Amino acid sequence: MYRGRTIGVVIPAYNVERSIRKVVEGIPEWVDRVIVVPQPYGSYTDIIQQEPELGSETDRLALCADIGYFSTDYVLLRGQHVIDTASGSSTDATSRILEDAAKQISQANRGVAVSAARVESALRSGKDRMTLGAVEVDYMAFVHAAASTVVGRVISKIQSDLRGQTDMIDLVILTGGGGSLFERAFRRAFPESKVAISKEPVIANARGFMHMARSVLANAK
Repeated sequence: MYRGRTIGVVIPAYNVERSIRKVVEGIPEWVDRVIVVPQPYGSYTDIIQQEPELGSETDRLALCADIGYFSTDYVLLRGQHVIDTASGSSTDATSRILEDAAKQISQANRGVAVSAARVESALRSGKDRMTLGAVEVDYMAFVHAAASTVVGRVISKIQSDLRGQTDMIDLVILTGGGGSLFERAFRRAFPESKVAISKEPVIANARGFMHMARSVLANAK
């Protein structure tokens, strides 16, 4: 307890049995409760809070993919329970898409220097074209081409981990900063599933972790 308030900490982690002890031991004594969950679980909790009907069935299978800058983390859940054998992580993520797109843009424009950071800046601007010297480039075409290859590898890994699952995936949740770049491919890969995109996906995990901590502490009173 800290200054009269009950404190809960949520630690996003996956398959870190060897290192999690050091993290937990470093938690201050005034923290009342520690919860260790897979990274995307926060986004799953967040979207269920926003759209309760998505979590109304306890036997529903949901795949939640958190597309970050350096990794894509995913978990399969039945109701609120994580299925570890069908969850995992990939280093194919937003950074790979930006790097590949930058290389392709450079090759298509006589080898001019184009950085991944410049492509990212153009994406954040929301514009369809970027200026390279005296030339305007339809950079989004290169982004989509790069995304198709990178996302294809991610989906192949996910589908490999899903082997052995006898039920269809009812719900696919995409979150994280790169969620929009992955949406097309996920809809094609899971045509029978409902696909939901987190609102303000960059902070969706944080909102979900806050909900989790409040819920656990409320139940502990």
